[in-house]
Amino acid sequence: MWQDAAWPTRRRGVHGLSGATMNHGPALIVQDVRPLREPETSSDWTGQADFLALADTLPAPVFVSDPRGACLYANRAFTNQTGLPCDKLWGDGWLVPLHPADRARLIGSWAWAAATGEPFDIRHRLRSGDGTFRWFDSRLAPVREGGVIVRWVGTLTEVASAETPRVDEEAWYRALFEQAAVGVARVDLDGRILEANARFRSILGYSTEELRQSGFQGITHPEDLATDLDNVAALLAGRIPSYRMEKRYLTATGAEVWANLTVGLVRDVSGRPDFFVSVIEDISERRRTDDRVRASEARFRALIEHAPGKMWIARPDGTVDYFNAAWRGFTGQPQVPRRLSWLRDLHPDDRVALLADRRSAIRSGQPYSVECRIRRARDGAWRWHLGRVAPLRDERGAIFAWVGTATDIDDVRRADEERRVAARRDAFLLALEDRLRPLNDPIGMIVAAAEVLARELDVDRVCYGEVDEEADSYRIVAGRAPEVPSGVMDVTFRLAEFDPLLRALRGGAAFVCPDVQGDGRLRLAQGSAARKLSSLGAMICVPLVKNGRLDVVLSVEVGAVRDWTSEEVRLVEEVAARTWSAVERARSERRLRETEERYRLAAAATNDAIWDWQVSGDHVVWNEALRTLFGYSETATPGDWWLDRIHPEDRDRIDRDLNALVAGDGTKWSAEYRFRRADGSYADVLDRGFVQRDDQGGALRVIGAMLDMTARKAAEERLRDSEDRLRLATKAAAIGTWDFDPASGHLCWDVRCKELFGLPAEAAVTWRTFLDGLHPEDRERTTAAAEAALSPDGSGEYDIEYRTVGLADGVKRWVGAKGRCFFAEGRAVRFIGTVIDVSRARRAELELAELAAGLERRIEERTASLQETARVLETEMRHREEAQNRLLQAQKLEALGQVVGGVAHDFNNVLAAVQGAFNILSRRVTDDNLRFAIGEGRKAGDRAAALVRQMLAFARRQPAQPRVIRPETALPALEGMLRHAVGPGIAIRIDVSPGIWPVLADPHQLEVALLNLAVNARDAMPDGGTLTVSAGNLPAENAPPGEFAAGDRVAIRVTDTGCGMDEATLARAFEPFFTTKDVGKGTGLGLAQVHGVVQAGGGALQADSAPGRGTTISLVLPRSAIRAEPSEAASHGPSDLRGNARILLVDDDDQVRAITAALLRDLGHSVIEASGAAVAMAMAQIHPIDLLLTDVVMPGTDGPTLAQSLRLERPDLPVLFLTGYAAGHLLRGEKVIAKPFTGEELGRQVIEALAQPSDDTGPA
Repeated sequence: MWQDAAWPTRRRGVHGLSGATMNHGPALIVQDVRPLREPETSSDWTGQADFLALADTLPAPVFVSDPRGACLYANRAFTNQTGLPCDKLWGDGWLVPLHPADRARLIGSWAWAAATGEPFDIRHRLRSGDGTFRWFDSRLAPVREGGVIVRWVGTLTEVASAETPRVDEEAWYRALFEQAAVGVARVDLDGRILEANARFRSILGYSTEELRQSGFQGITHPEDLATDLDNVAALLAGRIPSYRMEKRYLTATGAEVWANLTVGLVRDVSGRPDFFVSVIEDISERRRTDDRVRASEARFRALIEHAPGKMWIARPDGTVDYFNAAWRGFTGQPQVPRRLSWLRDLHPDDRVALLADRRSAIRSGQPYSVECRIRRARDGAWRWHLGRVAPLRDERGAIFAWVGTATDIDDVRRADEERRVAARRDAFLLALEDRLRPLNDPIGMIVAAAEVLARELDVDRVCYGEVDEEADSYRIVAGRAPEVPSGVMDVTFRLAEFDPLLRALRGGAAFVCPDVQGDGRLRLAQGSAARKLSSLGAMICVPLVKNGRLDVVLSVEVGAVRDWTSEEVRLVEEVAARTWSAVERARSERRLRETEERYRLAAAATNDAIWDWQVSGDHVVWNEALRTLFGYSETATPGDWWLDRIHPEDRDRIDRDLNALVAGDGTKWSAEYRFRRADGSYADVLDRGFVQRDDQGGALRVIGAMLDMTARKAAEERLRDSEDRLRLATKAAAIGTWDFDPASGHLCWDVRCKELFGLPAEAAVTWRTFLDGLHPEDRERTTAAAEAALSPDGSGEYDIEYRTVGLADGVKRWVGAKGRCFFAEGRAVRFIGTVIDVSRARRAELELAELAAGLERRIEERTASLQETARVLETEMRHREEAQNRLLQAQKLEALGQVVGGVAHDFNNVLAAVQGAFNILSRRVTDDNLRFAIGEGRKAGDRAAALVRQMLAFARRQPAQPRVIRPETALPALEGMLRHAVGPGIAIRIDVSPGIWPVLADPHQLEVALLNLAVNARDAMPDGGTLTVSAGNLPAENAPPGEFAAGDRVAIRVTDTGCGMDEATLARAFEPFFTTKDVGKGTGLGLAQVHGVVQAGGGALQADSAPGRGTTISLVLPRSAIRAEPSEAASHGPSDLRGNARILLVDDDDQVRAITAALLRDLGHSVIEASGAAVAMAMAQIHPIDLLLTDVVMPGTDGPTLAQSLRLERPDLPVLFLTGYAAGHLLRGEKVIAKPFTGEELGRQVIEALAQPSDDTGPA
């Protein structure tokens, strides 16, 4: 390869680097710089602005180089002297203006100085801009940092040419060559090493002879040889004055040595290349160190990049040049930011302090920490972070980078703040309790609480007002205001004046107004209320709603606009509740004292024996009436004393009933028994007691009164004797009869009837005769009773007593009349009855009434005060129980469901009769007008039946009955129900996509699910909004993978514009019993019920919500494969429904039984009616039957039990059950028809029941 480079072989005079002529010794120096640092870059050096500015002002030439001799800077005097600009002098360019004869000597001296670290002086020639050479004395001195040479600074002073130095250059160069600390070798143009100093041989491990034999190519690593040869070719061609490179050598042992190689070309006096000078520095250790550093830096970078916390790296001057993945994911910043772009992610209020801390740390070099807010890119939220920043230093202690971390402490800060606020609130409320505890005056309590709250919140006024809906008044009772030092305000407004405010408060939520004058809700205030509000800047009003009524309002007011915090609102709510509780407690205690005083006075004033039984001590206290009524002088007795004086035949009953009252949860007790007087006789008494219970429901005391009923009992006995005599008299008396034809108006009386109207036996009678014979005072009511009996809408019963005035004899008589009207096709066809002279009975009744009135007056007089006392006590106990005990909402709803289920059953029975009647009429009536009216009635009945089904679904007693539902008709039909549920403040929009598919679901359960969602949406929009119910198709190919089961779906979505839910609430929204509503306003079962309904139908429930964005609940249901359900008319035509079966019909409801029997007879069947199981069993023994049609729930023996009994004798007997409940699914394997039903339904079910084989097991 050396020959391929065509190296010249001329070796006459020796030239220095870049063609300088050398007459003595080697000019190539090899230096070991392992202890030296990496050179600084020009950008590092040129940053020393102060030095550069000073150097440019000096008259003498000055230059600066790196530790290896590459020029970094030359001042203005140097460039003026040489005529070369700075960029031509950089690197090896400074060698160009040196005299060729002086270059090698200067480089050798410098190499010597670099090895020893000492400054040196040398005289040499420097070419001027005009091409002439001048002599200069140069001094080069090293600059150290941390004990390491980082640069050289040289100064030049011009001297006269006569002072040219005379030295023994040969000896000097030889000494320099051999003792140099770097490796130096002289290489001929063929690549043979002519000579090498000791350091060169030491670095490579060769002897001089071995080096001559190996040559330059033999010791060079093969991978670096091509680069080396390219540089040699450029040097020989004159394109470069010298070159440097890092390369690998092969030692005598075959090991690799990294060296920093500098090569210069020496020319002879004629300028032709003569030989090369090579200087090598052993950098193996530095290379190994660099590799370790790079590996360490890579690990460090990877650690930071994948660290879970947010981290960044900055330069020594603080410029951030790297963010790790956690930081980028949080802020959205790139990995390498643009200058100070990261400042945009810091809260504006935190930037100044953070930058000040940063500048201070850069000046001091000390780590620092700071708390600041950083914006999260995902939602723009500012979150508090703790930033810790520390410097990274090299082995010299110099900072080469800053590394920082940011830890999210937002939740910690919030928790600390919440704990601090809670502690302050608790301390305040404790102080409030201490302030209110010793007070017993309600007004004083209100004033004290208002003063404490006003001082805590720094507000102008605190007012406590009471609302009286019945009196149409809002009365501000007391509070704290500068203009009312006493705190007693007593100002009353009409409710209409505060209507906008009170209307908002009736919902139970606090009314928070930061700007009263700018709040449109308050502009409708009237009168003095408007004047009061006009002086306010901001206010908080907290309502107390009890039993659905707004009772109390606590208002906090200031004169200026103010943004209230949630903690301030919560504190006002706490104070309102505690103040109200304290005030009510004080008032209750006052009422209790007054009640006890009234009780004491009433017990002293009444003639009844009042007793007070202390249950725990079994101790009874009596009033004075115990002595006056029964002759006992005791005022206090044990409980057994009273029990021992009860008649032995009554004692066990009274003891058992009273103990059951005490052990149970009842509040009232009454009984009649015989009580022994002190003289041994027995008195008939009516005893009534009221139980007072503690918070746990245990009986504390029973207070009662014993009324002596002996005289009343005797009077009742006399009355019974009188009634017996009257019955004997009436039995012996003749009874008259009458018969009236409403169509013709013909009236027929017998002789006795005529006698009662004072007419002879032969007298003719008409309806006018009847009216004329009535006493004027009784004519109107008697006529009304007769017309009511004749009306088709009435019961047809006629039962009345009236007076007659004899038409012939003028005698006044009392007559008792009874009758019944018979109807056909809705018209009265006959009205018959009896009359009897009841004059004696009426007189006896008058006498008895006078006696009874006297007794009643006495009883009322004796019991009036006791009843009043009992009423007051009962009221007080009820108020206490209501204030102290709150039933769980879920229990209320369960009880409501039971009531609704029972009511629905009764409604179903009524509707069964009504619908059956309409069915019969629709078959029998031919008049079009009547048929239209009947049709409208049937539609109303259908709507009522649907309402009952909704009630049963609400009560969770309606089993699932999946049907094909078409959303395009089903959803618009629900608009009215939804509008009623959400109220007038919310707009409803129904949006069904064209071509919507049918779904298979229970219509009523779907209605309840949508109703639940609508109610939730209403609660989420307290200020109004829009509720949208939409439906659209979800084809199987568009469904997200893994989201649903395979197949087409239909999504029914309920969307509101309300407050929305955060992620935590949304995650738990479908959990049973989870609710965000206040106690008493929700059970947490609504969405869970919707979820269950959708899952039961093979669907899924989705929720999409965010705070401030509203909520969308999607009911995703499977597409129905059934296109349409066959109608009843299609499956059974009218002619198919008829039959001739013998049917035993059993129902305890007379109307339902009668209408059902009529429907069956219209269908051609024979019907045997029975009102209960006992009658049915008897009928079944007498008559052959083909089918048993029985109600499920009846008094005594129920329908399933009856069916089992009849099947013992006839296992094959078909049975069809009727039920008004939704419990037909419990009758396993049996035919069931739900009330109400149409004639067609009944006929179809009867045919199917007769055709179906019976299950021997009977109803479950």
